[in-house]
Amino acid sequence: MVSNNQSSASIINSAQSLLPAAVSSSATINAAVPIASTDKTDKEKIPRRTKSKAGDTAEIPDKLPVITIPKYRDALTLVKNGTAYLQPVSDIQNIKYSDGILLFNGLPATSAELSGLYTSQNIKEFNLPLLRALYGVIHHKIYDTPAKLLNPDETITVYYPDFAKGIGKTTGIGKTDAQECLSDIRHFQTVFGIINNGADSHDILPVLHSLEYDGVKNTVCFTSPYMTRIIHEIYKESLRTDRQGNICIKKNGTPQMYPSHSYLVDMNIVKERNKKAVDIVLSIVALIEQSGKFTPHISARTIVERNPLLHSSLNTGTLRTGNKNILLERAFSKAWELLREKTSLSTVYNGIQLPDPQNPETIPTCATLDMVFTFPHHGKNANP
Repeated sequence: MVSNNQSSASIINSAQSLLPAAVSSSATINAAVPIASTDKTDKEKIPRRTKSKAGDTAEIPDKLPVITIPKYRDALTLVKNGTAYLQPVSDIQNIKYSDGILLFNGLPATSAELSGLYTSQNIKEFNLPLLRALYGVIHHKIYDTPAKLLNPDETITVYYPDFAKGIGKTTGIGKTDAQECLSDIRHFQTVFGIINNGADSHDILPVLHSLEYDGVKNTVCFTSPYMTRIIHEIYKESLRTDRQGNICIKKNGTPQMYPSHSYLVDMNIVKERNKKAVDIVLSIVALIEQSGKFTPHISARTIVERNPLLHSSLNTGTLRTGNKNILLERAFSKAWELLREKTSLSTVYNGIQLPDPQNPETIPTCATLDMVFTFPHHGKNANP
């Protein structure tokens, strides 16, 4: 049996050494992603593909973790942030990720050197809720066993039917569906996570380094150096320390932690087609959780500015005002519906008042973007 002092020391050492060590890897970023294919039918090739034959696979959480530490608010968004954000590039031909370092033209890359490749075009291609689901899988694996922190290049394996059901798919979960899902995920091979403004080559990491589908086991395997690093950084940020900087330990030997994520959004919100509305929901939930006992409030304009997909759609030069108002109506009315249907806000927060999706006064237009939404409540329910 390990004593509490030994256990505490182990956890403290792990927590103080969270910047992941690199492992040997020289895969080119734009290498083709292998997907199992055959001329035979699925039935001929794979008579029975059960989870018991899939091997060791990661659990799929029921809830989508939403980052609530303000400085990391944009870590999984395309909104530029000095701490961490996602940045698409137009060309990955001369970019490699090797031994934990991003290389550009064979030399360690910096954000300044890569800036000429940065692009904001075609952001509709990026299914950010799906990316958050993958983040949720990695997060669950790390936080479930915090003393066993992952290497950034460690492969995560999920049993695809479990993952598909977790993100809200109920029918047609087969090989074709898996390939379509992987096609969506593969778009993130041209996206990099920028940490601390990317001043160092260790701080620019692939969002998706490898991706494979095993048709025999019906599993999806992937690695994400960036998301793993972000989870580690948030874990460090949320550790409670005393005045001397020592990590505070609970009686059971585990570290005391500040809240870092919210777990009020259903994982199956990922299936929603209206990605602009999903983005609004995630922003609102984070806002409410961060506000504590104070009444959360935010303007429609700020919501739009934090929603790159909605913001870019509204700023299309040829779009008429009437059409812009339709975009706003569809995004906000659906978001107000999803706050009720796909989150636990009404259960967790006593008497919380959420905007009515049927009330025109809760839907902004181009002329009323300065309107402010409030979400008053009577505190958190002790037993939600």
